[in-house]
Amino acid sequence: YDDLELINFGKALIVRAKNSDPKEEKNMPKYGIWNFSGEYIRPVYDGVNAYVFHDVGKDLPIYMVWNCNYSNSVWDEKRTCKYGIINQVGEVVLPIEFDDISTYESNLSTIRKGNLYGAVNGAGYLTVPPKYKFFDSFIYRKGEGLIGVQCLDSYYGYIDSITMEEVIPCQYSFIKTFKHGKAFVKKDSKWIVIDTKNNALIKPENGFDALGKEFKTG
Repeated sequence: YDDLELINFGKALIVRAKNSDPKEEKNMPKYGIWNFSGEYIRPVYDGVNAYVFHDVGKDLPIYMVWNCNYSNSVWDEKRTCKYGIINQVGEVVLPIEFDDISTYESNLSTIRKGNLYGAVNGAGYLTVPPKYKFFDSFIYRKGEGLIGVQCLDSYYGYIDSITMEEVIPCQYSFIKTFKHGKAFVKKDSKWIVIDTKNNALIKPENGFDALGKEFKTG
């Protein structure tokens, strides 16, 4: 490399390298990592997110990386990128084949492949394959351990945030966040209330046609 730069990124140094050889395709800079534990990851990626995430009870930094197909420049709006995750020594934890990886929320990150969503844990390992049309990280943050999802048939349900198993099947046309063990869900054009065991506390025949902007559960 003819041009090498170190960028301080908190808990690691981003290594930015560029080869001025005109034969190099598009002559784009490549990025690697030199973390403060002494590990060096060669600059072979088009981008690196050096925010350090940790698995629960462990001190194992991981990094999101991506590679792109460029037409003209690094700012090319037509570029397509694929994302993955590597560990502190550069081993691929999550293959670089996903179209998006979201910011970590409470030791969980959503991933997207095509139009389907899944999740990885705090160590970067795939815990939910991309099989849902919708994966609600907001419901995960606020939803008392249940994550709202939309299945391929377009109905909604919930999965457990620990086991990542479906605990409330996809059977509702819309869902809300759980509060105090209760949530509004829409079934048969009516809003009803269920508990975390999917018991109907208000049945469809007694349901509501619409909800207000806010509600409180007792």
